[in-house]
Order: sequence, then structure tokens, then C-alpha cells
Amino acid sequence: MKKIHRLLICCILSPLFAAPASAQMFYNAGTGFDSTGSSSYGGNSLHPAAEESSGSQEEEPYEKIVAKEIRERIRADAAYIVGEPEETLCYGIARKSPKKRSATIDGYAHTGNCGSLNETGMTEVQSKLFSAASYDMNVTKIASCVTTPRLALRFRKGFDFVDVILSGGNCPAVLFLYGGDTKEFSAKPIKDWLDTFIEAVSKD
Repeated sequence: MKKIHRLLICCILSPLFAAPASAQMFYNAGTGFDSTGSSSYGGNSLHPAAEESSGSQEEEPYEKIVAKEIRERIRADAAYIVGEPEETLCYGIARKSPKKRSATIDGYAHTGNCGSLNETGMTEVQSKLFSAASYDMNVTKIASCVTTPRLALRFRKGFDFVDVILSGGNCPAVLFLYGGDTKEFSAKPIKDWLDTFIEAVSKD
């Protein structure tokens, strides 16, 4: 009788120990990571596998929008997002007082929302902010003046995003923030455009 009892226990417990632990309790089937390590939500690959294997050297759409000199400085991942965003949100910002507790965006005080860019706004912004002619490309770190951040444009693609900080006035500058990196651009060539754009958006 004892042998039969032990045999039954073994039959019941052995499948539990033999089968590998399942992680499906933590996600729905079909929404996890695939074998390449990218999420089925969208992934981080800039080029689909089929395009990579084809060996095609044709210029990507975002490469036609973001100048090569800018792409090289802000990284290809960031250029891909700002060149082909799903939406671009706009926020009013200002330097944050360390004594005040308030909502922040990239460490700046959040002063308001200015909506999202429409097609016309996107075309205008991309033509100015992603052209090498808009910047003094010899300047990689702005040290000659103090910037006054006024607007943050958040270029979003899937769950990834790049924040572009606009500063006008006496120290015109554009900062690209992505993946913990900040790339500064001296924007003296588009000083008037920056002031006009910031003022118009801030009043709207």
C-alpha cells in the first residue's frame, strides 16, 4: 500500500518539476520580445531585417530630412526619431528654482502645454532645426553665454522620444536630448526665427 501511495505522489509531482517554469503569467502571448531582442510593439531597429540583408545603400527618409552633420553629432537613433516622428508635442519650460517643487521636463520647470505640431508646423520646424546651415557647427559646447530655455519639442516614435530644447534671446541655442546625452548647437544663424517661433507659440 505504501509503495502505491509513493508511486501516486511521484506521478503527480514529477510533471511539475520536469516542466520548465513559464513566464507567460507576466505577459500576454504575442506581446513579448522576439528572438532578436526587440519588442513586438515596435522595436529599436532602424532597418527591417529584409532591408539589411538586401545590402541596399539607398538613403533612408529621415536621412533626407536631418543633415548628415547633425546626424553624426546626435546619433542615428535620435535622427531617426526626429526625422520620422509619430507626433511632436510642445511644452513651455524655464529654468527651475532648486527651492521650488514643481513638475519638470528634463530638469526644466514645466510652464505649460502648447499642443502638438501639425503638418505645416512640422515642415517648418524640420527645415530649420535639422539643417546644418542653421547652426555654427564649429561650436560643440556653448560657453560664451547663458542659454534661456523656453520651449521643449518632444519628438515621439513608439515608446521612444527625443527632446529638443529651444532657447532664444541673446544666447540662441538648440539642444538635443536623447538616451542621457545632450548635444548643443549654437543657433545664431536662425536667431530671428527662434525668437519669432518661441514668441508665437508662447502666446498661442
